[in-house]
Parts: sequence; C-alpha cells; structure tokens
Amino acid sequence: MARLLIVDDEPHICEALQDRLQADGYDVITAHDGQTAFALFALETQRSPITGVILDMELPIVHGIEVLRRLRSQCSDVPILMISASHDRQMFDQAMRSGANAYLAKPFDSKELIQVCDRLFRCLTAIPVSPDPSPKS
Repeated sequence: MARLLIVDDEPHICEALQDRLQADGYDVITAHDGQTAFALFALETQRSPITGVILDMELPIVHGIEVLRRLRSQCSDVPILMISASHDRQMFDQAMRSGANAYLAKPFDSKELIQVCDRLFRCLTAIPVSPDPSPKS
C-alpha cells in the first residue's frame, strides 16, 4: 500500500485529501506546517517507508519550496506532488526546478488528483507528470 504524507496548512484541505486518498486505498498521514512535516517524515520513515508527499506551496513557518528542498536533500527518490492555489508560472517553475515531480493548481477535482497520485505514487519508479505534455521530437 502506498503511504503518503500530506502537508497543507488548511485543515479542511488535509482532511478532504486524506478522505479521498484513503478511499482509494492509500495510507495517509498529515501535517499542517513544514516543521511538523520534517519531524513526521523522519519518524514515520523509521516505522514504514513514506512512498510519496503531497506538499502545499504556501505554508507557515517554513515555505513549501524550502520543505521541498530539504526533503529532496534527505530522500531524493520520494515523489513529491506540489499543490498551490497560485496559478503563477514562476512558482510552478521554481517548484519543478527544486525537485517536484508534479504540480497541481487548486482547485483540482478528485479524479485529476487520483490520476496524478496513481502515476506518481503507485509505480515502482516515479513518472514525471507535466501539466502541459508535448510530443517529443
């Protein structure tokens, strides 16, 4: 079973994501800020590997990009899906350059969420997901 860490400062979003993903067979733990995310990641990884992270961009205490960078330095192979209410292209670019495997802009529907999560977290190796795929030459 894929085990996910969801990090979002809005409790209702964490709860909605957790409910939807658990209904689809994921094991989910949540954090509401970056510091808690680091502590949970370290603690929970000792018990059972975390196979993916859903990380909000705008977090209190430690910004989502910094959380992303620090998680990447600790564990480069865990797929990370960034989520944000911002539709700013610069934020998207910064997230992808910092090591995100995919980015979803809020609001997104549950079908889109499950499709991206299945591609990222249920495969043996992460498949990069791009919001704007283009054919390769």
